[in-house]
Amino acid sequence: MQLSHKLELTPKQYPDIWNKTGAVKLIRWSPDSCVVMVTWEYGGLSLWSVFGAQLICTLGGDFAYQSDGTKKDPLKISSMSWGSEGYHLWVIEAKSSGNVMAEKECKSEAKQFGILQFQFIKSALTINPCIIHSTYLEINWPIRFSAIDKLGQNVAVVGKFGFAHYSLLSKKWKLFGNITQEQTMTVTGGLVWWNDFIVIACYNLSDRQEELRVYLRTANLDNAFAHITKVDAETLLLSVFRDIVILFRADCSICLYSIERKSDGPNPTASIQVLQEVSMSRYIPHPFLVVSVTLTSVRTETGISLKMPQQLDLAAEKQKFSIFCMPEPRCHFEQETMRVS
Repeated sequence: MQLSHKLELTPKQYPDIWNKTGAVKLIRWSPDSCVVMVTWEYGGLSLWSVFGAQLICTLGGDFAYQSDGTKKDPLKISSMSWGSEGYHLWVIEAKSSGNVMAEKECKSEAKQFGILQFQFIKSALTINPCIIHSTYLEINWPIRFSAIDKLGQNVAVVGKFGFAHYSLLSKKWKLFGNITQEQTMTVTGGLVWWNDFIVIACYNLSDRQEELRVYLRTANLDNAFAHITKVDAETLLLSVFRDIVILFRADCSICLYSIERKSDGPNPTASIQVLQEVSMSRYIPHPFLVVSVTLTSVRTETGISLKMPQQLDLAAEKQKFSIFCMPEPRCHFEQETMRVS
């Protein structure tokens, strides 16, 4: 075994303190093992990175003097524990009425115990040290949209033109092989994940056409492997609920599409068909006031036990979509549609 680095107090940093701390008393690693909290016998609290950099230290204030000339009692900790996600540190503090040396002589003095909670902020890069691909960023900065799949294993990002996606398992980016295809597509309504597919609402600059595209994650990022559907109006918002794609368009209308996976060829594909179009112009003053469009499901329970399989297939299911707008002017609309499976 070889010593890589040390977590130590140096005389250069604390010339008159490091002899007063005593031995190390407690060491607690964060749940993600990125930082460690250290306390000493005579007081003090310090946070260190995994590579030995000191991030936080209370020693300078713990051994200081108050305005009236009396010595400030150091922060003494008898026990501490990190929260489950590493954003909070729970500490049991032990305070004594005298100083550190007097505490050794008068151990019978009454002590007061308190519970403290320290809150921390950490960067996502601590557990996922990756950046967006430099080749894509050079010509497509800034990032305008991003989406992650349900399993948290794949991320897709959208810049000025085109898009790119990243696998957290293989730690590899996938970009358009043909730069012309990337530069002739600009995403207008965002992107979402549907299983292994990426659904994108975009504008085709070469054909001057609004489109809804579906790309397979495992296939090469090329329009030849994409399912493309033409859209009548510009898409402002995009979301997915189960096997239904919801578009909110610039003409204040909502369009519902069914999406289905097909495995006819060597690579799976997805087909999209229009289900319903609903105009919201009567309820929405301006389309850019809408910030979210979602689709939910509410089942109607009749309380009757169904015995036959045919009756189970005829169970009615209500679908409700909600539109949420900016605070002024306030606007909320809900509409129910009935679908029989």
